[in-house]
Amino acid sequence: CVDQNCAEGCLDHIKTVTADDMTTCLANYYFSGSAFYGAQWFQSDMYAKCGGTGTFALAEAFPNDPTPQIDDLWAWAPGGGPLMLPSDVGIDLGAQGYTAIGMQMHYDNPNLVPDLTDNSGVTVYYTETPRAQSAGMLQLGDKNVEMNAEPVKPASVTTELVEHTITCPSEATEFMLGTTTITLATSFPHMHEEGFFMSTTVCNKEGALKHEFRVEYYDGGFQGSLDANIEITPGDSFTTRCVYKPKAEAMFGLGSDEEMCIDFMMYYPVNDQIQSAFSGACGVEKKGTDLEQSLAANGFEMHKITGILETALNRRFAQPAGSCTTSLPAATSAG
Repeated sequence: CVDQNCAEGCLDHIKTVTADDMTTCLANYYFSGSAFYGAQWFQSDMYAKCGGTGTFALAEAFPNDPTPQIDDLWAWAPGGGPLMLPSDVGIDLGAQGYTAIGMQMHYDNPNLVPDLTDNSGVTVYYTETPRAQSAGMLQLGDKNVEMNAEPVKPASVTTELVEHTITCPSEATEFMLGTTTITLATSFPHMHEEGFFMSTTVCNKEGALKHEFRVEYYDGGFQGSLDANIEITPGDSFTTRCVYKPKAEAMFGLGSDEEMCIDFMMYYPVNDQIQSAFSGACGVEKKGTDLEQSLAANGFEMHKITGILETALNRRFAQPAGSCTTSLPAATSAG
């Protein structure tokens, strides 16, 4: 809840949000989400003002640009650590990069208890020496919570577990990348309390597996990033699987008592086509881009909902390792 509009000298205005800053906010403004649930950095001044509606203050941040490009730069949730990019990768700030930064913080105070305080904050480290590569974020799954107010488990699903499979197809990466490539640096799988298992697979155009990001025992209270160094080429595809063990009344939405299905991918070098034409995302889009409408017309489902048994998850973590097949050589004595 601190005005971090820094259109005229970004580096001078980036600062840590202090406990004093948060005291007034917690007493007057309540947002559905868990304690310090998320920290999302944007190009525009998209902070939720104390006592306000949390609407985007674009006119204030960019008075001379009615349609500025807005990018998500980072996300955090309980259990997550700091964002650390490879040593030659950074996020451009200032005249050649982002000229305004805002932070969105989610708090959960359903009983509207007054006079709560918080000492959470975010520190941004920067260098005046540009890094060789600039990073961006690609969000897979349901970035915009297009499934808002829909049940996590439809009545047609009779199994205890329900799986939402969301695909970013080869056609999308061909359009995004053209003749270029990008490298994935981190994956941040994100669901809430009903989450049970989550994965994102990367396949080449022929369907062969290149990499799998996998959280076999998901815990919404202990989330974190998965490091990677995976080159993505035109024609690769992503498949994000979110498996839930939901209560009957569980719905998708923005609150911490609702559900999400998003994989936040940090990549480099930043790609303008990804950030602009696709708004940094590929997955559920009910409004439908031309590409998605074309795929749907040909029978391709970007989002599938199915029941699944726990045994079908093929979890590998904590399984018996089996027995060794090679014996150690017999000991010998000297003398």
